[in-house]
Amino acid sequence: PPLLIFDEPFSGFDPVNAELLKQEILSLKREGHTIIFSTHNMSSIEEVCDNIALINNANVVLSGNVHKIKEDNRTGLLKLCTTSGSLTERPDLFTIIDKEESHGLIRYSLKKQTAVSNSELIRLFSDEVEIRSFQEQMPSMNAIFLKIVGHHEYDCHSYPQRVSDAHQEKVFYPTDYTDAFYYVCCGHRTFTFGSNKQRRGK
Repeated sequence: PPLLIFDEPFSGFDPVNAELLKQEILSLKREGHTIIFSTHNMSSIEEVCDNIALINNANVVLSGNVHKIKEDNRTGLLKLCTTSGSLTERPDLFTIIDKEESHGLIRYSLKKQTAVSNSELIRLFSDEVEIRSFQEQMPSMNAIFLKIVGHHEYDCHSYPQRVSDAHQEKVFYPTDYTDAFYYVCCGHRTFTFGSNKQRRGK
């Protein structure tokens, strides 16, 4: 059919069957079918959707291409793993947030200045250390949603919360309310519509 509508398509499936369903949805998407689905799983957005529009409390709070949204919300956080040498902090280019040594590897958490390119930093790092791996930490859609919507909707005192330092995401657990997010995948386009605040148990 040209139009398919799914309600929480990945809910209740074990990982194997969830993956099979995801691949089937992607296959139908490639064929040009319009697919509408609702989900609470933010990671499925990144795996399936191209474009989204997220509605919270009857207002569109975020919309556009998923890749562009992630690009627009880059934090400049980096992960660098080295095998030898010592990295010297350059506040004009980057700061060292954390450093951990284990099993012959040195792992750095860094934050770069906005105007500095990753290529420039890699050239700089290679003069001081032997690089095993380098990665920019792109924000997840879940982290972006929390950033945009804010934490005022959640009671952070009743449930455990993890608030770590600057190079890690802040995570809060909701209490009285849950939000329903609806995502639409239209051929090669994906949108989100719908989020109604509901009391648990009602």
